[in-house]
Amino acid sequence: MAPTKPTPTVTKSSKPAQPSCGPKLTSGALTQLATKLPAPKISTGEIMDWKWDAEYADPSTYDECAALSWVTFPIEGATGSSPYIIALFHKGKYLGVATRTTFGFFPQVVRVDDAQLKVTYTYAKDGDSNAGASGRAVSTYSWDLNTQSVKHHGAFPPGYAQ
Repeated sequence: MAPTKPTPTVTKSSKPAQPSCGPKLTSGALTQLATKLPAPKISTGEIMDWKWDAEYADPSTYDECAALSWVTFPIEGATGSSPYIIALFHKGKYLGVATRTTFGFFPQVVRVDDAQLKVTYTYAKDGDSNAGASGRAVSTYSWDLNTQSVKHHGAFPPGYAQ
């Protein structure tokens, strides 16, 4: 008598598997997002009639699998001290922007870990020229798993108006 072949068993999970990554960020999606970002609002609270420039946004910082990632957008025709805005994402889902007020100068954003970003904002101190802006304000943005939201800690440039 030949040995019987064991029958494999299949166990079904009670809840469906959740995708661990969001969508890839295409140039079309980046362009569409640029039109939906809040209008540039400067530190005086004035809303400017400038457009965000998807062509010069840096999508290399977007990670559809990260707990927190970002894309920084300049305004169209930006110079060194022009406003920038940071769009935040959780596993590829757009969450909103880091701040409602936009700051001049390109922010330096560094990934601390999968769920935390460190942003260094540059600003001109009294007496500084735009080319010699020496002020720095450091903020961290962290994805909070419990509240499913982004938490901010740290400083903003003077005159920040949310």
